[in-house]
Amino acid sequence: MNKILITIIIATCSLFLSAQDDSKNKQYKTQHKLGLFAGTTRAVGFSYKLVLQEKYQFQVVALPVASKNQKILLSGLAYKYKFRSFKSWDILSFVSAGYYYNKTSYDYDSGFISNPSEEVLSFSTGLAFEYGKSDFLKLNLQVGYGLYNVTSEDWSTNLSTAIGFDFLINRTKK
Repeated sequence: MNKILITIIIATCSLFLSAQDDSKNKQYKTQHKLGLFAGTTRAVGFSYKLVLQEKYQFQVVALPVASKNQKILLSGLAYKYKFRSFKSWDILSFVSAGYYYNKTSYDYDSGFISNPSEEVLSFSTGLAFEYGKSDFLKLNLQVGYGLYNVTSEDWSTNLSTAIGFDFLINRTKK
């Protein structure tokens, strides 16, 4: 229980981290990005990221896989806040959730029998680093602390990591 409480406290604190208010250079932009992402909380797949005011990021990740006997969904949601920016690097805090679903059908003709279904929910929080010479292509690295298999009796806490990259597809100014 203490591990869950510590994870919640870290996640809450990371949401309110902020750097100095740079009101002179505020550019109110909305950016839309597409990319690929893979994380240890089972958030793996194609990603869409919405960036608001160059500080707030909302990311959705999904990879559905289906066949006659099996349906798999790997997905995730993340909120990121940029609190420090350098020439080529940005430092962000993040809170994320990953969901894994696996449903296997019984096929007695082929002899394929497995667990009927599995669902796993995991959470993580920590720091994210974005590297890119321009906004067009950015490499993302995330390091944090995760709470794995929350809906199971076999839950655990451990280091969480992720990697991905994003391509800028649209940008608007207000």
